[in-house]
Amino acid sequence: MRTAGRIAGLLIVGLLAGCATRDRVVLLPGGDGKVGKVMVQSRSSDRQVLLDTAYGEAQTSSQGGNQAAVIEPAAVQRDFGEVLAAMPQRPMMVLLNFEGDSTALDAGSRARLPEVLASIASRPAPEVVLVGHTDRAGTPQYNDKLGMDRAVVVRDALVAIGLKPRDISVTSRGEREPLVTTPDDVSEPQNRRVEVIVR
Repeated sequence: MRTAGRIAGLLIVGLLAGCATRDRVVLLPGGDGKVGKVMVQSRSSDRQVLLDTAYGEAQTSSQGGNQAAVIEPAAVQRDFGEVLAAMPQRPMMVLLNFEGDSTALDAGSRARLPEVLASIASRPAPEVVLVGHTDRAGTPQYNDKLGMDRAVVVRDALVAIGLKPRDISVTSRGEREPLVTTPDDVSEPQNRRVEVIVR
C-alpha cells in the first residue's frame, strides 16, 4: 500500500447519509511511530487532500466536499475500536546478530531472544521468515552457507518453543545485502545477522 511514501496504517469507512455517500479516511502511525502519506480525493471532485500527519483525517462526500483535520487517538479508538481489534497484528521484524564467523548469537541478541520468542509465540498463527546474512569476510559460497546455518539455528530455537516447521521459511542472502557497505574481506558486526520477519 504505497502512494506518496510508506503508509503505516489506514482506516477507510464509507457512510451513507440520505442520497450522499461520505468516506472517512484516517492515517495511523506505524508501530515505530513513523507516518507515511496518502492523497485522498472524493469520487465526484478533482480536489485532493494530503494526509501526512499521525491521525490525520479526511472526509469526502459524493457531492464534492472534502474536509481535513487531525483527530485525537482516543477518538480513533472510540470510532474504530471494533475494526482495529479485528485487524491482524502488524508484521514484526527483529534483527538477531551473531559472533564473527560463527552461528553463535552475540551477547545482546542472546539476551533479547526470549522476548522475541515470546512475542512470536503470542500470535495465534504466526508465519515466520528467517533470512540469514553475513559480513564480507570469506568467499560468497562460504557466506551463503554460513547465512543459512545462522537462519537454521534461529529456526531450531523457534521449533523448540512449539512453532511448526511448516510455518517457518528459511533462506540465506549471504553477503549480498549488507546493512553497512564494506570492501571485500572486511568483518562488520552489523552485517552478521538473521532477519526475523513475523506476519
